[in-house]
Amino acid sequence: MLEKHLKNNNLQQENCIVWKQDFELDNFGLELIIETYNKILARKIKDSSISVKEIEKDLKNKSWFEAINSVIYKKYRLKQIISKPGLAMKILKPRIKQIKKEYRTEEWKPVYPIEQVLKPILRRVPKYIH
Repeated sequence: MLEKHLKNNNLQQENCIVWKQDFELDNFGLELIIETYNKILARKIKDSSISVKEIEKDLKNKSWFEAINSVIYKKYRLKQIISKPGLAMKILKPRIKQIKKEYRTEEWKPVYPIEQVLKPILRRVPKYIH
């Protein structure tokens, strides 16, 4: 699909990024993803958690997202407790606040790979917009 948009000049190659695995895994890693899921789980069920080991065991024929949801369902009978975009926002929200402060003082040091992509773009935007 990406190739089609590039071929039709709908997109320019330098404006695209294809993640190696997927956005969440490439940016945050499985441990931070699971840590975030555990915070959500703890609010729903006292003393509930999942581990990297449990998820890795279930990863054989599934994506990380399917594996996590499968383990949570098996252990707690809860269906998808957060969407992939919701998870990304939950992880990024505190970082976005930090970026705003760092950006204003020109001390922004990217933490996640997506920030490496955004930094050159945001440099072109006047500071009064942020």
